[in-house]
Amino acid sequence: MKAVVVGAGIGGLAAGISLAQDDHEVVILERADRLGEIGAGIGLGPNAVACLERLGATSSLSAEAVRPLSWPRRRWTDGSLIADVSLEAVLDDFGFEFWTVHRGDLHGSLLDRARALGIEIRTSAEVNSVDVQIATAHTSLGAVTGDVLIGADGVRSVITEQMHPGTSAPRFTGDMAIRMQFDTELLKDDPRFAHWAQDQNITTWLGPGAHVVTMTIRGGTMMNFTFCISAEAMESGSSRPSSADELLPYLQGWYPDFALLAREASSLMRWDLYDRPPLDAWSQGRTVVIGDAAHAMMPYLGQGAAQALEDGVAIGDLLRGAGRDDVPKLLPDLWRTRHQRTDDVQRISRANRGLYHLPDGPDQEARDQNLASDAADRSKSAWLWGAGPGMEMKR
Repeated sequence: MKAVVVGAGIGGLAAGISLAQDDHEVVILERADRLGEIGAGIGLGPNAVACLERLGATSSLSAEAVRPLSWPRRRWTDGSLIADVSLEAVLDDFGFEFWTVHRGDLHGSLLDRARALGIEIRTSAEVNSVDVQIATAHTSLGAVTGDVLIGADGVRSVITEQMHPGTSAPRFTGDMAIRMQFDTELLKDDPRFAHWAQDQNITTWLGPGAHVVTMTIRGGTMMNFTFCISAEAMESGSSRPSSADELLPYLQGWYPDFALLAREASSLMRWDLYDRPPLDAWSQGRTVVIGDAAHAMMPYLGQGAAQALEDGVAIGDLLRGAGRDDVPKLLPDLWRTRHQRTDDVQRISRANRGLYHLPDGPDQEARDQNLASDAADRSKSAWLWGAGPGMEMKR
């Protein structure tokens, strides 16, 4: 059976790998003229690492991954501890580790695996429309037809819009993110910042109208700072270079290191955060959407990449041993088996925006007390980290 995948991002590569492992022919269409992915550091929970192992993509990424031992939550003004979630027992509890990685390294590990499996990836192939019933993608390079068409073309998916015209447009969440990164060796050489280079944990700093996530990536050689801030959307586009001048007005009263670091950063990048309402179907005919095309979500549960990986593993499981005639009957099962989980992640991720960005006061104090009391309760993470495709490999 031949699968045509639209999009060579994390979800598209995961789907292609999952299908190729079952000896299906796979062609991936990518609109960019070159492959690669820049971006921020991200956390990969055990459910994501389990999927990577299923896909055979952990070997190269493991060396680049950092394994934090805890996930502190800190106050925005002085860094005082609100709660500390231990990650030391994650492997014992869920069978897989918690990693922090550079998104580009994650993408690279999947790309290497796809190439090793002989998957054909066509770049500069922008999809303009699809015929969902016959699994045909009309691209800038011509039409491509398969037995199944998988739309992994992101939050502004052409395929999702065609399936759900006018009802599924991505919505601006009210937040933007600015990312800056530093070589840890350079941080070590500066007495003001040397303590950052020693911090192997992932930390969330909570404050009014914003929160900050800090983590070490690339085998401990890079420190990543991501500022998620309530702000107006950009007039056009979803990302662009930023500057300290843009970030500093939002850091008034925040932990002083952030402003100092922003002034030292060689580059900053801004992107606006979009999600979409849950869809009532992910498929039509021989075509199905996955990842952000199906359930774009805010990054406030750390599950965007993880859920795309789960989709990729799940589509391979769904079509294992299937033939051409089976496809239209099987594809609706992906939504039936996955949508409640992804709906919940979308909903909680959006709710966390309000929770993380509370102004100081009674609601913030109650939140902090709840975070502290829940920190040692492993069941709070079990539904998310201990379930999903790939977890059947739990050791």
